[in-house]
Amino acid sequence: MNNPSIQAERPRGIILDSSVLFRIPRAEPVEPGAKEVRYMPAGEYVLDFYNSMCEMVAEGRLTFPIEVKRESEKQQKEDPERNYDLALAFTQKAWDVNWPELRVPSEEQVGKVVNLAFTRDVALERERKADPYVIAIALTLRGRGLEWSVATEDKKMIKCCGVLGIRVLNTREFIDSVLSWRAPPRS
Repeated sequence: MNNPSIQAERPRGIILDSSVLFRIPRAEPVEPGAKEVRYMPAGEYVLDFYNSMCEMVAEGRLTFPIEVKRESEKQQKEDPERNYDLALAFTQKAWDVNWPELRVPSEEQVGKVVNLAFTRDVALERERKADPYVIAIALTLRGRGLEWSVATEDKKMIKCCGVLGIRVLNTREFIDSVLSWRAPPRS
C-alpha cells in the first residue's frame, strides 16, 4: 500500500487501530510458516519506539479510542503467550494523558461509519470492536478542520476510509511516521 502522497507529507496526527498496534513488537512469526513481516528488531529499540508513541500522544499527535485499550486488555487475557504486554502498557500509559477531545468520536459519526459500512457490505462491528470508533474520530476531527490519518491493516477499515476520503497508513508507514517525528530536525 505504499502511497507516495502519505510519504511526501507527514499527517497532522494519527488515529491508531489495534491491527497496527499489535504488529509493532513482532520480531518473529507467530507460528511456523506464518507470513508475518518483521517490522523492527526486538529489545530496547521497541521500548524506545513505544516511548516515542507516548510522546506523540502527549503532544496531541497520536490518539486512539477506549475500544483499542479494551482490545489490548482482552488480547492479553485471552492469549498471554503472544505477549501483548507492550501494547497493553502503551494503551494504559497513553490513556492517562488528558486529550479527550482527540479520542471521543461523536455518536453521530460512529453511526455514520456503521451505516456506510453496512451499505458497502463491509460488516464493521459496533459492539466490542474499535473499528468504527477509530474512523469516527477521524470524521469528528475533520469536522473541526483537522485532517488525521488512520493507522490500520484491517481491510474493512481501509475500504471505509477510502470511501470517506480518510488517509490510511499501514504498519510500515505508521512506524516511519513515528520515527520521523522522533528524528532531530535537519540543519
